[in-house]
Amino acid sequence: MANFLKIMLVKRMIYTRIYVATVIMQYILDCVNTGSDSALYGSPNISLAFYNQGRAAANAIQTAMTNYSLRPTKANGKTIKNKIVKGKIWLDSYADKVEIIANDDANRNTISEAATNINHSFLTSRKLIKNKKGKATTPRLTWKRIGQGSFDVQIINGKTYNPMNTHFILLESSMNATIIIENGQVIIEQEKKGQIRFKSANAKGKYAKFRKLKPNVDFDLYAYSQNGNNNLSELSDKIILRR
Repeated sequence: MANFLKIMLVKRMIYTRIYVATVIMQYILDCVNTGSDSALYGSPNISLAFYNQGRAAANAIQTAMTNYSLRPTKANGKTIKNKIVKGKIWLDSYADKVEIIANDDANRNTISEAATNINHSFLTSRKLIKNKKGKATTPRLTWKRIGQGSFDVQIINGKTYNPMNTHFILLESSMNATIIIENGQVIIEQEKKGQIRFKSANAKGKYAKFRKLKPNVDFDLYAYSQNGNNNLSELSDKIILRR
């Protein structure tokens, strides 16, 4: 007897609501790398030529950003937006292919298994029902200095890291600050005044960019994840963003 299951779909708003060029470029590359290495979505199920189109779309965004940095004109700025749109068109095509493969009866016996299949593509499946998330996972961080007062930070927990939000707390090292999370609250105590910044990343967001910080200053950075109003992870280990 045929297996008449509902179709599990990709949650496309995850990437359609990304408007930052570097973030959507990395999202495309993550889909390309994850999908092409997967038994479900690798060749011949999805062709290498298609994945090469994804790489080309990501490279086009990078080229547009480089051109804009050299000549920050309105035309070059518009080119970045156009390349982002084309990148999202590729992602929609990828999502179409993933949905077909993930929901094939040969690849799943339940709709839950179809959702798991989708998540193995780096895309995110829609929710069957609203499930209470488990204990929030403590993020692990790495960083790179890209210029004076500018740093890129990445969460390196891996594919299973998928909280509702990740929050970053950045403070000047000279403040000698102490941060604790207690009863769902973040408490900061500091010995000296200094610059403090907060940033958040939603769902699969794995990156944070800090720009125009005080030059020639070291910064302490912490992060924690959140799966509900009071469901907070432990605070991450401190990393120092060195000048």
